[in-house]
Amino acid sequence: MRGFLAAAMLVVLSACAHQIPTTASPASDFASSRTDKIPGHWLATIQPGGLASPAEFVGHACGAHRYWLDATAAYAESLRGTLKAVFQEVEFAPYEPSGVPAGASGVIRVEGTTMKPEMLYFDGLWSGRVEGRARFDARVAVDGPGGRLFGGHVEGKGTGKADGICLAAMPALSAAVSAGMHDMMEDLGERLLDAPKLRAAS
Repeated sequence: MRGFLAAAMLVVLSACAHQIPTTASPASDFASSRTDKIPGHWLATIQPGGLASPAEFVGHACGAHRYWLDATAAYAESLRGTLKAVFQEVEFAPYEPSGVPAGASGVIRVEGTTMKPEMLYFDGLWSGRVEGRARFDARVAVDGPGGRLFGGHVEGKGTGKADGICLAAMPALSAAVSAGMHDMMEDLGERLLDAPKLRAAS
C-alpha cells in the first residue's frame, strides 16, 4: 500500500511540473544612426550563466505547480544572431582568449547575464489571466589590441499574457522571455553600432 501511495504521489507531482519553452529572439533592426555593419574581423565569447532557474507566481496562485525555465540555448543563439547583424565578420570562440589574437580587430565579451522571471495571476469576470514578466541584464566589453574599445551594461524586459490559470503560465512566460531577450538584443546592437571606437579599430 505504501508503495502504491508513493507511486501515486510521484505521478501527481510530475503532472504538476512544467517546463517553460523558450525560443531564440535575435535582433537585426536597430534604432541607430549607423545602419552599416562594423567592419573588421572580431572574436566573440558568450557566457550565458544564470539562465536556468525555477519560475514562480507572485502570490499564492498555483502553489501545487512547479515551473522550470532554461533560456541558456535560446539566449546564446540570440546573441550569435544579433552580433552577426552588427559586425561584418564575427567568429565565436568556445574558450576565453588570453588576449586579442593576431589578425582580430578585437574580442567581444558578453557575460554576467541575469534573468528575472515572474508570473502574476489576475481574476477575470469569466476566466483568469496570467501575465508573465522577464528582465535581462548583462555586461558587455570589447577589447582591441590597444585596450578597451567599449564597455557597459545592456538590459531588456518583456511581458506576455495568456488566458487561463496554471497552464496559462507556460505560454505567458515563454512570450515574456522571448520579448525581454529581444529587447536586450536591440539594446546591445544599438550600443555597439553607435560606439565610435569600434569602427576606428577596424
